[in-house]
Order: sequence, then structure tokens, then C-alpha cells
Amino acid sequence: KKYPIEIKSSPETEKYIEPDYLEC
Repeated sequence: KKYPIEIKSSPETEKYIEPDYLEC
């Protein structure tokens, strides 16, 4: 299963970044 890793949007671009998935 893949678990999403929460990533906060960078303050410089103020754009939402798609969360990476950690394979377990």
C-alpha cells in the first residue's frame, strides 16, 4: 500500500504541491 506524505505548500509560490507517496 502507498501512504501519502503531507507536504505544505511553499510560501514562495503559494501553490499546492502534490503529496509524495511512500511505498510500504
